[in-house]
This record gives sequence, C-alpha cells and structure tokens, in this order.
Amino acid sequence: MQDTEIHPKNTGSRRRWINIQIALAVFLCAGLISMLVLLVQNIRLYHANGFLNPEHRAQELWDLIRSKSPAGIPSADLIQDWMTFDYLNHVFSLPPAYLKSALSIHDARYPNLSSRQYARRAHLDSAAFLQQVKTAIQNELQKRSSL
Repeated sequence: MQDTEIHPKNTGSRRRWINIQIALAVFLCAGLISMLVLLVQNIRLYHANGFLNPEHRAQELWDLIRSKSPAGIPSADLIQDWMTFDYLNHVFSLPPAYLKSALSIHDARYPNLSSRQYARRAHLDSAAFLQQVKTAIQNELQKRSSL
C-alpha cells in the first residue's frame, strides 16, 4: 500500500506546476488571439484603402503621372527609383530596349529590375543613376515632340 499512498508534499508542488502550465497556456492563447484579431483588422483596413490591390495602386500612380504633366504627357520628373525599367518603358511608351542601350545596361534581369536595384548591383550611386534615367527619358520625349 505504500506505493499508492498520496504524499501531500508531492501533490501540492505537482498542482502548482500544473496551474503554472495552465496559466501560461491561457496567456499564450490570449496573446495569439489578440495578434490574430489585429492582423485581420489591419488586412481589412488595407483592403478598404486599396493598399492590397496592386492594379488599383498602379492605376492611381498612372493617373497621378498623367495629371501632373501638360496635355497628359507623363513627366520624367515623377520617376522614382523603385520603378522598374519595364514599368518606365510602358508609362513612357518607350521601345523595350531603349533604356538598356541609352544607359548601357548589361544586366540579364533587365527590364524586370528597378533603377535602385540596378545601381546597387552595378555599384553606382542610386541618386545619380536615377538622374541619368530621367535625363534619358526626357531626351527621348523631347525628340518625339520635335518630330
């Protein structure tokens, strides 16, 4: 009968350990549920404001570029370093290889990289290279307008 005897000392510490584990599990579950609720709220907010719809954001940017320039012609001054060469070719109706040849780009990822990415990979100053991109596009736009 000694094996089945309950020792008060062991029972108290075991209960205390179980209570600590339960409290810790409840605390962790409450934290996870709170984070999940916040995540869902943020996703709904982003969706409502159009941040999760890339086509909507691209259209907004396109409209902004068109509205800031005379006669709806895009302005090269609005070019930013996150824009890919493919995007710039599309917005300014450039031939696909124009920027590649005008800027002597030899990266195999052209046109699917931004001017910032290219400048970083080619060890160029990002701001200076962005200015070269703007200048090349302005030159092409001026050449077209003079025709």
